[in-house]
Formats: sequence, structure tokens, C-alpha cells
Amino acid sequence: MIVRIVPLLLLFAACSRTDRQDAESAPATAEIGAATESKMAIISTDTAYSEVAREQRKGVAYFEKALTYQYTKGGITEELWIFVNESNGQLLMAPDDDMIAAVISYPNGEYAIFGTDENGQRRLITQRLQGIAEQEAPLKDKLQPLRQRKIISQKNIQQPDIVCEGYQIAYDKTNEVTTIYSTTQIPVNSHQIFGFTRLTGDVQLTLPMDYSKFLSGHQLPTHLQDNYFQMTLLNYGPNPYEFDMSGYATVGE
Repeated sequence: MIVRIVPLLLLFAACSRTDRQDAESAPATAEIGAATESKMAIISTDTAYSEVAREQRKGVAYFEKALTYQYTKGGITEELWIFVNESNGQLLMAPDDDMIAAVISYPNGEYAIFGTDENGQRRLITQRLQGIAEQEAPLKDKLQPLRQRKIISQKNIQQPDIVCEGYQIAYDKTNEVTTIYSTTQIPVNSHQIFGFTRLTGDVQLTLPMDYSKFLSGHQLPTHLQDNYFQMTLLNYGPNPYEFDMSGYATVGE
């Protein structure tokens, strides 16, 4: 994984601050006992609805496939890998960082951040985001369909070709246009991928690729292009990855 994440110590500090993002894109408040006005809260693993707690007891998280994206930002081209477990809907991003081992996305909107603190202790932080499970796209009517499709050939990995439908989004105030292609062939909730860009703190994936207001959860982005950012799905196929979740103490316990 190429996207850099800064040390976990800064992430702990960030989790104690009130998030100043716009309410439409900010993480939802976690419920711990009583409701809180904070837009992000650490969720303890003993919380009844925590999918993280249930999965961590299994010890090892397994991902049988991977999405491989290539993106260009600021003139630099890199790759983004997201590992997929189709059976349970979990996604894993493994940053190239000594302090962050993995970030796992769950279908219910929880994100588990596994890392090491400044004392070398394994720590687990959980954030919960709004709107992930619903998979709705309130501005889907703003998409302007394109006639031309794109086909991603996967003959090199002996996998079926991916058919992609095209759309454009026109922004009246700036006269700018974004071109998006997506597919419904891949059983991944795209809102979970977009959620990596909405995490609070320095663990956030800092790529301008959150189109959750325009694409529903079953529409996985394959191509994104505007004046400042381009991203293309290279392939999707078998690429086994295992992550040991044991030994991480939940922050706040």
C-alpha cells in the first residue's frame, strides 16, 4: 500500500478533538450509553452492536480478493490496494506505515484501526460512520449517463472482463465536470471504500474520491477523472491476505 499514514500517537490526539467537517460528510456520533453531540467517538469493544468486537474474537481476518487502483494526484502516480472478503463484506486497507498495521471496514459502518502507540503497545481504535450500511445516493439524479462503456480486460489474471457504465457530473458554479465510470459486477459496497476518506484524524485516506452522494453502494467506481485527480481500477481478483487481530487493546478500556 502506498498511501502514507502518520504515527498512531497523532491519531489518538485527533480522536479527542471535535471534528469540524461539514455535517453532510462528517462521521456519525457513536452511542456509548447515552447520546453524545460529538461527531466521532471511540466505540468500546463491549458495546452490544460492535461488529469489531465480534470479529476480533475470531483472531484472524481473511480476505480472498483485492481491488487494485492506480491514481494520479499532483503529477504523482501511485497504487491503492483494498482487500475484500466477499462472504462477510469486510474490506481492509494496509497502509505502508510502521505505526498502522491495518484499517478494516465493516458493513455496519464501523472502521477498526489497528496500530502501535509510542510505547510499542498494540492499540485498537474504532470509528463509526453514518450512511455506510444504507448505501443510498441522494444526488444520483445529478449523474448524466454517457453512451460509451469501458471494458476492463482481466485476461492477464484469468478473471472475467469488467463492464463499466459512464456518467458525468457538471458543477454549475465552477463550470467543472467530473467523469465517473462504475460497475455492478463486483460485490463490494462502494460506500465502505468512500468511508476510508471520511475517517477522523491522520488515518484518513486523503484522496478526493468520495462520491457516495452520487453512486449507490452497489455501484463500484472504476474510473474517476477531473482536472486534479484521475483514478482507474486495474483489476479485481484473487489475492489472499490474512491479518491477525489478536493482541490489540481497545483504547479507552
